[in-house]
Amino acid sequence: MAWGVIQMDTAMQKRMLRREMRKRQAVLSPAYIRSAGERIAAAVLGSALYREADTVFLYLSTPAEPPTGLLLRRALADGKKVFVPKCVGREMLAVRLRDPEALRPGFMGIPEPAEIGETASGAELDLILVPCLAASPDGRRLGHGGGYYDRFLSGRREGTLCLCFREMLCPEIPMEDTDVFMSHLATEAGLKETGDGSLSPLAE
Repeated sequence: MAWGVIQMDTAMQKRMLRREMRKRQAVLSPAYIRSAGERIAAAVLGSALYREADTVFLYLSTPAEPPTGLLLRRALADGKKVFVPKCVGREMLAVRLRDPEALRPGFMGIPEPAEIGETASGAELDLILVPCLAASPDGRRLGHGGGYYDRFLSGRREGTLCLCFREMLCPEIPMEDTDVFMSHLATEAGLKETGDGSLSPLAE
């Protein structure tokens, strides 16, 4: 019984934090999103994580998230095998994308491949770029509550890179047993490997 109470409390804390962070997200200016997004993309493209990856999974960003359009075009131009999300029911598939023109509005209006062709599991991908509503310097991630990425990653941490604006960083984020820690975090201040939970310069 105590375990259930703890889990319920954690879920409630996450719901409260989501409300707070959505208010913070709503006041981010388009100029900040554009400028910070360009710096985040540069940090990713300049990293060994990206250079050494043959297969890359990219989320397709919404207007309030760090933009991934540049990363998508660059990864395709660099000859990497690029996979993007496609939601089918409560499952998120990683579907290979060869041509951005093949994208169509999908779940919640987010572009996704019109057809399911070649797919890959989370374990088969070298680098997985993960969106968030908020993140902490130790690799904790607050998503939107659907659990799609946690189910897709299924406990994997290696090679996961969360993209987060500095304005959306939190010192601590409550975690449930099914939540997955990110191995790396990128903000406009740079890209770092997540540590033991101690604060880093990215959080300042």
